[in-house]
Amino acid sequence: MSGQSGSGVRGKLTSAFIRKINAPGRYHDGSGLGLMLRVMPSGSRQWVQRIMVGGKRMELGLGSPPIITLQAARDRALENKRAAYGGQISELIRTPVPSPVPDVPTFEQIAAKAASVYAVGKSKSSDTRFIGALKLHVFPHIGNKKVNTITSGDLNEFLTTLIDEKPAVAAKVKVYVNFTMKWCVGNGFIDRNPLDQAKISLPKIVTSDNHRVSLQYQNVHKFIVDLKQSGAKQMTKLGLEFLILCASRSGEVRGAVWEEIDLNDKLWKIPKERMKGRKKSHTVPLSGRAIEILEEAGPKGSGLVFPSPRNKILSDVTYSKLTKKTLGYDVDIHGFRTSFRTWAQERTTFSEDACELALAHTVGSSVRRAYASVPRLT
Repeated sequence: MSGQSGSGVRGKLTSAFIRKINAPGRYHDGSGLGLMLRVMPSGSRQWVQRIMVGGKRMELGLGSPPIITLQAARDRALENKRAAYGGQISELIRTPVPSPVPDVPTFEQIAAKAASVYAVGKSKSSDTRFIGALKLHVFPHIGNKKVNTITSGDLNEFLTTLIDEKPAVAAKVKVYVNFTMKWCVGNGFIDRNPLDQAKISLPKIVTSDNHRVSLQYQNVHKFIVDLKQSGAKQMTKLGLEFLILCASRSGEVRGAVWEEIDLNDKLWKIPKERMKGRKKSHTVPLSGRAIEILEEAGPKGSGLVFPSPRNKILSDVTYSKLTKKTLGYDVDIHGFRTSFRTWAQERTTFSEDACELALAHTVGSSVRRAYASVPRLT
């Protein structure tokens, strides 16, 4: 039976309970040793023993899990109690039970674990973006430093420069660093998050309100012609054309699998787990050319519809490089959704709600305004 918050005798704590509990409070171990686990609002955790010394009750810190296991904490608590009974009270006070120096990891060593936790419940590429940003912008500065030696000044030094030069990137990096440091606090490697102090002196991050550049819908046909005539890999060309025709996001197309395709009803059914926000699924009616693309991309069955040459999901920059470097169009991949929206507004009689639903937008949301006025390449 697990311990409970509060005072009094409780059932013994268990290792499983220790691993899972994160709610602030005091969790007593019913071992009769005065041992309890204290969980702070910050997420930090510490073993504490209440013991009578010279007729007065005092508390001794015994270290933090997972570095100090439940059994190790009990062993230390028992040693303390024996010392008290044996009259070694003064030695106990002057020389607390020593805690072994933990093998504290460096920031780079711990980042992968933090990224995997961060990605839970998010898109498959979340941990990749997390690690990628840290490798590029953080590891060169603090990657080889043990996390318990990183100061607010260390973070302030490189984050200030990044905020000045690349505010949008800095905003994401700051989130990733903050999550990693919080993870370290929660797992007992550090007592506090140094970014909390660094935030006080960091400049405010002001990101640009510019929207992604799109192509005028009148020029989309020429783009597709140029795309087909390019020397890019066939599967990449098919995927990008499919993205344009379906007005879809890059990740939705790159991660598309054959199980989502219904050729009989000419539908592409994207589950909510792969949609932005992961709130609801989205069904795309497939045009004649979209069906032809799928036929060319076969064979049908299981797996990715538009895989890389190694039969893995394409990189998130594949389509962008093809568009900007190979074809010479200085537009953003996401901008093709804007091209579709403008075409639907100016050249069709469909309602605004229908156009928004085709983009998998929540009807009536602020997103509609974001797509109403954007810079376009002529």
